[in-house]
Amino acid sequence: ELEEAILTTGPWGGSMRVRDYQAQAIQKIKAKLRLGVRRQLIKMATGMGKTPLFSALPDELGFTGRMMVLDHRTELTDQALDKLKRWNPGRTVGVEMGDRRARGAQLVVAGVQTIGRKGSPRLTQFDPHAFDALVVDEAHHATAQSYRTVINHFLQNPKLLLLGVTATPNRADGKGLGEIFEEIVDDKDL
Repeated sequence: ELEEAILTTGPWGGSMRVRDYQAQAIQKIKAKLRLGVRRQLIKMATGMGKTPLFSALPDELGFTGRMMVLDHRTELTDQALDKLKRWNPGRTVGVEMGDRRARGAQLVVAGVQTIGRKGSPRLTQFDPHAFDALVVDEAHHATAQSYRTVINHFLQNPKLLLLGVTATPNRADGKGLGEIFEEIVDDKDL
């Protein structure tokens, strides 16, 4: 698996290091943040390491607050949970999905079906101002109402990075992701 090939010695003392093209994407994220672009989209082909990319963000961007990864399938949740733990051994990682609770974890992987219902107490327990970033995995789903509910909750924090990652930004229903994201900051194909 391509993502497993990323194991090397990282510059921050950990055992993980992003690939060159992932490092370039992170630099583009940083540059756009400096320009005030807070709602960013990354397009990266399947297998190129979107999960390691966003797993590296807390250290690479110097997060002092929390980060949430929003997804829609248990397999994605478990993959993100594993990578976040491996990339962030000094941070707590939790899941908010079904009967699983994040319980104050610094890095949270959340299922949109669990927290995306309007007025959900599972969503309102998360103070948007305590978060540095909300990552939307499979971001082509972001125009759905459940995703919008979560995104709108977190965008109460004007300093939040909203980062969408997807291999396929084009939607079959023709809805544009420009309603959610300001700019595609990196576009990597095989």
